[in-house]
Amino acid sequence: MAAALGQPGDGNVLPLGFDDAPEYNDTTMVLDRPLSWKFMLVCSSVARVVHQIIRHDPRVPIWGESKMVIRKITDRRDWRVNDVVVVEVLTDHEDELFSKGMVELESGRMIHPMRGQLVICALAHRRSTQESVGSFLHVGDDLRVDLLTEGGACGAATDISTFMPDPMVKAIYRAHVAEPFLLEKDDDVPSYPPASNEKTLNLEGILDAKYDSIPPNLHHVGQLSSWATNHPQSSANSECEFPRKTVLIFGTSMSSGKTVAGTYLARAMRESVEHGNVFALKLTGAGQLHDIQRYGDCGATHVFDFVDAGLISTANIPPEQYMVAIARLLRRLCGSMNKQDACIIEIGSSPFEDYNGLYAAALIASVVKMSLVAASDAYALKGMVAVSAEYSRDHPEHEGARFFNNLFTSNDHKRPICVGPAANTRAGRDLVKNITGLEALNLALASHRETLANLLAELA
Repeated sequence: MAAALGQPGDGNVLPLGFDDAPEYNDTTMVLDRPLSWKFMLVCSSVARVVHQIIRHDPRVPIWGESKMVIRKITDRRDWRVNDVVVVEVLTDHEDELFSKGMVELESGRMIHPMRGQLVICALAHRRSTQESVGSFLHVGDDLRVDLLTEGGACGAATDISTFMPDPMVKAIYRAHVAEPFLLEKDDDVPSYPPASNEKTLNLEGILDAKYDSIPPNLHHVGQLSSWATNHPQSSANSECEFPRKTVLIFGTSMSSGKTVAGTYLARAMRESVEHGNVFALKLTGAGQLHDIQRYGDCGATHVFDFVDAGLISTANIPPEQYMVAIARLLRRLCGSMNKQDACIIEIGSSPFEDYNGLYAAALIASVVKMSLVAASDAYALKGMVAVSAEYSRDHPEHEGARFFNNLFTSNDHKRPICVGPAANTRAGRDLVKNITGLEALNLALASHRETLANLLAELA
């Protein structure tokens, strides 16, 4: 294997930069970095998945003392979502040293990468309603790409909002990271065996190899529990028990206040669970570590999201593929939870966008005991209530659509409480009540947080 992959010092080993590299199209190479591996950046989403595969001290950069196996794939029809790739940072001008965009590192720290710096990221789609739209499927012959998120979603942007707060990092595709993706510093033997016969490293693929596969027809946690019970040889606990205090947060759109409400909720749960744990689980969106780190900052003891299932973004992922990946993640959590714990489940963006929110809802519908809906304004919330009813009527077979319609029409703890900007003032809360019939809480107010705590206490 070593001779085929190339050895340091021969013509098949790429130097520090790619400008003077030998032709390596469709050829597997060893990327040997004799100078400084710190020059290569690993985006947070890729790092988090690799951490599950190899033992790694988070204080030391991944691949920091190793060689990397790479392969340039010239036929873009062979590119797959969640493939791990190496890109080289570009700037608008040669004398411009730093990119205007930012990259999120494996620690969650944000930096402006340098021109010419190599970044490890993953191919993805993004369908943001307020920032950008793009996909690796739109990369052209010039191989120019954009980092669609700071966390490492890589593709070509096709639509960018004029109100997007920060520009994206621009780069050029250089290669895929191949399997075996890691060679030890002084060893030709891969530290992790190939997950399959595929040529390239795929985030979801390596988790498929590490964790037992599950059938694609699991539609909710109840079925998952039954399957795990009948497969005791699997790595999952035989029970899939969610806490009594399991609260769902969803919203009318991105930036509607979901994460802020979630941090208040995490703090309230931490105070209400005397000896248990607080789990925070984000099921849809585009992966950025600093988003979910807020839950840990405010009391959550265990924080996970779809990236831990091998999905750098849930946008435009086929529903069957999405549900299998998330069901695998839920199964891994099953043995860690008990009834005395608390759990926050967030559906990012909004359920009716192209992020699989309805399918996420179908998976967790049976365990939700209470819900919060973050709304930018009362009329957006009114629209969501109407869309839920219409979608449920037009697609009666869709469990996720029925779930949301049932939430809005229920008369128990599950009926959503409005939070977010729509609830900032008494006038806003009154409007929410008048046009939707829902109660609203401004969680920035101590009296409203006390109301939330009392509602959580009733779930015990």
